[in-house]
Amino acid sequence: QLKEQLRLSSLVPAKPSDRYLRVRNLPNFLTQSSPASECLLVPTILSSLYFMSNRTASQARNTAETKIKLSLDLDGSGKSSIATRIPFFDHMLTLFSRHSLIDLNVEVDGDVEVDFHHTVEDTGIVLGECIKTAMGDKDGIRRYGHAYVPMDETLCRSVIDLSNRPQLELRTPKQTADAQNFPFTLVEEFCRALSSNLRC
Repeated sequence: QLKEQLRLSSLVPAKPSDRYLRVRNLPNFLTQSSPASECLLVPTILSSLYFMSNRTASQARNTAETKIKLSLDLDGSGKSSIATRIPFFDHMLTLFSRHSLIDLNVEVDGDVEVDFHHTVEDTGIVLGECIKTAMGDKDGIRRYGHAYVPMDETLCRSVIDLSNRPQLELRTPKQTADAQNFPFTLVEEFCRALSSNLRC
């Protein structure tokens, strides 16, 4: 609702540096608590996210080993529909969607009776290409980012550079156990495919 209301408001520079924009004609629900407010200062980096075009993408990819249909919305709410025929992989993609707030639909028919490698790698390829397409010219996105995520007995650090020069550096404890019915080595294959095709 805020995104749509801001589209109807007027933006003017607040400072010569343009680090902030003044949002005038504020929606009523923003001024009810302070009727005297005439405008709201919004960081330029944030306002560009409100006003950029829809960041969506979809792709169908067919090979001898896999048939993949994938669509996503970077500005979604974390809704997902995942069907890869690999339960643990479905679980991880669902969590990826939920915590990133990216709406994600994935349907894969792969040769899982042979192994999971083609399904996991090819899904990473298509997901990377779709995210890259959806970002467009990367307006409003900072090139570098990092995050620490603690969960149960693990701590994960992720550092990303949207440099258009793909490179993966994956460091994990030695002899990390496989998940049930999912070889741990496939995690690196997925991340490498994602990084290479997202070009980060």
